Amino acid sequence: MTAGWRVLSAAVAGVDHARRGQACQDSFAVGQAHGAFIAAVADGGDGLRLSAAGATFATTMAVGAVRRLLSAVTEQTTRDARYWGDLVGDLAEGLPEAFRRLIQGTAYLFPEAEARDFGATLTLAIADPPWLAVLSIGDGFVVTRSGGGHLDLLLPPECGGAAFVSSPGAAAAAHTLVARIADLTGIALSTNGLRNLGLVYENAIAQHPQPSFFGPIFTRADGAADGADLLRLLASEQVCSVTGGDKTLVVAVPQ
Repeated sequence: MTAGWRVLSAAVAGVDHARRGQACQDSFAVGQAHGAFIAAVADGGDGLRLSAAGATFATTMAVGAVRRLLSAVTEQTTRDARYWGDLVGDLAEGLPEAFRRLIQGTAYLFPEAEARDFGATLTLAIADPPWLAVLSIGDGFVVTRSGGGHLDLLLPPECGGAAFVSSPGAAAAAHTLVARIADLTGIALSTNGLRNLGLVYENAIAQHPQPSFFGPIFTRADGAADGADLLRLLASEQVCSVTGGDKTLVVAVPQ
């Protein structure tokens, strides 16, 4: 448990990858800084030889970048909508460039690799209730739960081809949003492996969370469930029969 938050998180290799003898290419990271909860998930691009490393780089780098930005907070800082909007805007601009520099710095480990080999999406959330700031590059998504168990698709997955953090136009492709949710009772970040199971679509566009999936997921986080319980669920036949890709989910509820 992260101070002030109960967190469940798991990443499971998809059956398609398991059949090919491949490990999970997703990654997640969570953290905390100056009272804010931070979570990130990333989906390594299928068929890219270093995408698992790219996903790990993306999540750890994103959480670290937020920590550094929040370290500049003083007693005179007003953490309002403008503050959070500026912060996620800076992240949208800075993270892709920092990611490319990180890849260049590992050239001695991967001498023949190119930036595209590390292709990975990134979805990031920073919760400082009542404020929630989110950023996405690619097709991950964010679901929230508020008073009365209301579920909302705060940040839907990108339609069409997913952008990667390493893509030349990553900053322009980033989606950011700041919401004030006075009665926030839960946050979930997911890679695209769960979109067919966790979201309701109409005309190929995600409309809202699937209550039969996310309702029980948040209830598990409220109770005695742990990461192992979530891991078993994501690896279950019930889930894998619907989606063959890697699946990563981070669920957090305030305590």
